[in-house]
Amino acid sequence: MGKLADALNQAVSNDVITPNFEVYNARERERELEEKKARHSGPVKEKIDLSLFECFNITTCHMYRTRHGLWITVSKNGEVRISHEIGKHYEVGATVELLLNRAGTILVMRESRNGFALKASESDNKKSLSKRFNCKDISTALEKKGIQLPVRFVVNWDDDLKAWVGRLK
Repeated sequence: MGKLADALNQAVSNDVITPNFEVYNARERERELEEKKARHSGPVKEKIDLSLFECFNITTCHMYRTRHGLWITVSKNGEVRISHEIGKHYEVGATVELLLNRAGTILVMRESRNGFALKASESDNKKSLSKRFNCKDISTALEKKGIQLPVRFVVNWDDDLKAWVGRLK
């Protein structure tokens, strides 16, 4: 007999005969796939380095975009916006300066006599204490560093520097 005849003699209902005339038991193949799926979807048993994972929590997700977040944004036209939570520490007219690291990934904002005067942010929410000022030079500097605008820096107060220090998000 030929290969096809041998394969047909061995095969039973629901078996698959391949182009090479090999017989695969469909039920057996399905069981193997289920076992494989179970092996790959079970609990993780390897040692994991969490520093390689992206973290999602209230400081990395919605909080830095809300009124209660601590953030500073820079737009393409150089408008710098300071969140409500930071703005409540400054009166309108207070002056601040910005410092940017060479890579453009860390921003520092501190009070300075030679700084930009803070204005009230234009908002529909009259209770908002967010502030703003314009500084075209910072948007130009960020673009020269290859950073696409607009950008947001998530900041925290640094007691040693007496300044808001933030990392590019």
